Amino acid sequence: MKIKYLNKRPDLAQKRLLNKKYFQFQELISELREMELHEDFKHSLNIAIDSMNSLSDFDKTLGKQLKSEQSKTLKLLKKEHTLVPTNYYRNRWMPIGIGAFGVPIGIMIGLITNNMAFVGIGLPIGFGVAFAFGTGLDLKVKEKGKQLNFEITY
Repeated sequence: MKIKYLNKRPDLAQKRLLNKKYFQFQELISELREMELHEDFKHSLNIAIDSMNSLSDFDKTLGKQLKSEQSKTLKLLKKEHTLVPTNYYRNRWMPIGIGAFGVPIGIMIGLITNNMAFVGIGLPIGFGVAFAFGTGLDLKVKEKGKQLNFEITY
């Protein structure tokens, strides 16, 4: 079974953000067309593509549907094929690093110096830890060949 194509939508050029989401989903589909995937996965993706193609350019739910279907597709790829997009782990670890490492480190520095203005110093430390850890995980995934040539930009 082959993966279907999304319809071309020239009217979306007027809506910049929606056009960006649509183009990003098209990129993901073209990346997946070149891969060996399970038939069940291809079938579910074709159903999602059919639902996208059935919506009009002016339907207000098109943007939500695009984001939802892309998220579902990426979750299935990770679960069934252990494939992740470029910079997946870096983007996942950024908020964790800032929240779990940066803020507590900043509070400790503020308490030690008796000046809570130093709380902000911990944020770049947490950012750096998360960036290094997430990038390291992304490099491991890339070495195993389990990384898509696709990055989520929205």
